[in-house]
Amino acid sequence: MEFRGVFPILLTPFSRDGSLDLESLRRMVRYYMRASVDGLTILGEVSESEALTQEERESIIRTVMEETSGSVPVVCGITMPSDRQVLMEAERAARLGVDAFLLGPHRGQVPMSTILGRYRSVSKKYALPTVVLDNPALGFARIGVDTLRAIVSEAENVVCVKVEEQPSPPKVRAIRAALGTSISILGALHGRNLLWELAEGADGVMTSAPIPEHLVSIYRLFREGKVEEATDLFAKTLPLANFYPERTVAVKKAILKELGVISEPLTRDPFPPLDEGSMVHLRRLLQWTLENTKAGMLLR
Repeated sequence: MEFRGVFPILLTPFSRDGSLDLESLRRMVRYYMRASVDGLTILGEVSESEALTQEERESIIRTVMEETSGSVPVVCGITMPSDRQVLMEAERAARLGVDAFLLGPHRGQVPMSTILGRYRSVSKKYALPTVVLDNPALGFARIGVDTLRAIVSEAENVVCVKVEEQPSPPKVRAIRAALGTSISILGALHGRNLLWELAEGADGVMTSAPIPEHLVSIYRLFREGKVEEATDLFAKTLPLANFYPERTVAVKKAILKELGVISEPLTRDPFPPLDEGSMVHLRRLLQWTLENTKAGMLLR
């Protein structure tokens, strides 16, 4: 499995009664696949995974695996507070047929040996490619270049890193310089730095993407050497990508609702919904973005 291109992280849709909305989830999978994404990621941090029960997590995995039917690889988040919980999540995900894991380190300040032990144990037990989640802003232990080098050396199935430590372009450059092509690098942060991450050597992006056409087009234009066109599209997507960054889950769900992909934009605690005044601003910006990027054809 190659980690190149666009791997959207699926949000988790809920019905008005608070239960999983699996039909909306199926529509979401089909929506992304029509955009020709290179893979899908489920149960990431933005998927509200910590607010889900074990049964709900399993339902999500089953639904996505059924809907994709092997047409695109599926990466599954298995990050949990304890290593024992991580191994349990890995066992469930592997049993249900996912193609790769997304795994973050422990939260807080922990020794490198503890971080290495987590990745070693998963790699030793499950022969699935693993993506390292590098996001200290969410409270995870910082993974420096030296730590990443040690992880790759001691956990043979670790083949990719999802870089979210900011500013991400210099981090991408440092990883590429230190590890060469021995590891794939994916950007994140809703595509806000995608153009610069690609310029520094990133292989693609793994992030929530309510309009996947944008990230797919930017990535392909850049790879084809059409940097000016990629830059123009990138610039036009930035206002929407930066709308209310502290309310990411609510914003992305609201966009998917406006586009008819999911039925309700509901979130679970601690993610607050958008108020109606904010929705007015979002609808105006969404309309402007769709018109100026000629996006939205997949919705017809």
